[in-house]
Amino acid sequence: MPLNRSPLQSKKMVSPSHHKSDPSIPTQIDSVSPDKNIASCSKRKRVNELDNDITDLKTELMAMLKSLQDEQVRHFTSINSKMGEIINKNQKFKASVEFISAKYDEFTKTIEQLEKDKKEDRNTIKSLEEKVEYLEKKMRSSCLEIKNIPLRPKETKEDLANVVVKLGNIIKSPLQPSEIREVYRVPSVKQHPIVVEFTTTMVKERVLRMTKQFNGEHQKEKLNTKHLQISGIPIQQI
Repeated sequence: MPLNRSPLQSKKMVSPSHHKSDPSIPTQIDSVSPDKNIASCSKRKRVNELDNDITDLKTELMAMLKSLQDEQVRHFTSINSKMGEIINKNQKFKASVEFISAKYDEFTKTIEQLEKDKKEDRNTIKSLEEKVEYLEKKMRSSCLEIKNIPLRPKETKEDLANVVVKLGNIIKSPLQPSEIREVYRVPSVKQHPIVVEFTTTMVKERVLRMTKQFNGEHQKEKLNTKHLQISGIPIQQI
């Protein structure tokens, strides 16, 4: 059965249709959608919160810096205090060292002076020893020791000089008191011998020579205490 085709329509220009706008539809110019309002409010809230966070962070940082600064001040104050103590101790130590140094210098000078004085004393002692030795030699050259003469109570130098003069007369060698320079007893010896120092060696030698001659002439009764007429004691040779 044959198909009946619809006849082709010729192409025609379709003119646009114009419709009147619905006044209930909002335009972009007149208003904004509620979603955009909500997004804007959320954005402002986040900005405010960020500002608050930054402010809090700044406050916290300032507090931390202030605390750190205070801690540093306390630390430096403690260091300064300790440094002051150390400086004070160092000053005292320095003063002590200077005092000890001054005393050491003083002691050194004192020791040097003592050494100098000691050396001078040695020289003086040596000189005195030489003089004493010279005088002893000189005295020995003109001195004579007389033994076994008994010690008299309250004996004086004049008594001793009289004994020497009397002995000179006994041995026939007369002596003048002016020829006797010194006469004394030796206290450190038990018998206390008499030591007579003549003015010259010649006087001493003469007395010794005449004593030897007297003893040679009196072999049985050499010079003794009996010749001096000392009684009450055993006879002893002089």
